[in-house]
Amino acid sequence: MIFTLICVALCLVCYWIEKNSHKFSYRAETTAATIELLSGLIGILGLIVCIVTILVGHAFADNQTRRDQIAYEGLCQRLEVIESNYEDVSKSTVIADITEWNDHVYNTKYWAENPWTSWFYSQDYADSLQYIEYTTPQSN
Repeated sequence: MIFTLICVALCLVCYWIEKNSHKFSYRAETTAATIELLSGLIGILGLIVCIVTILVGHAFADNQTRRDQIAYEGLCQRLEVIESNYEDVSKSTVIADITEWNDHVYNTKYWAENPWTSWFYSQDYADSLQYIEYTTPQSN
């Protein structure tokens, strides 16, 4: 969100300089024109990148939500298998996958709530993700 607002501010600075450039002396006018050009280019390029990123982040959120739901259900089933006394699956692999999943969930939720990047992430997608609780079995 803040990145996008900074780009908008740069465009506004460019507009203000353009409107007030007739009030400057010649030397100040050329400096103002340079600042105007740079801020305008940075602002417009930044806005384009922000808008494309926001659109892509929200356009594919439903697909990613469904894919992650499938992955979540699969990990939960694998967790049930290792918590029973079956030895069909390597426990360390499942624990590593669950740790990776929980890291993915934390990362997505963090960036979706961060004011610098919140517009780039779908809050609905972040809210759909769930942590997998896992406790290490106690040995007797």
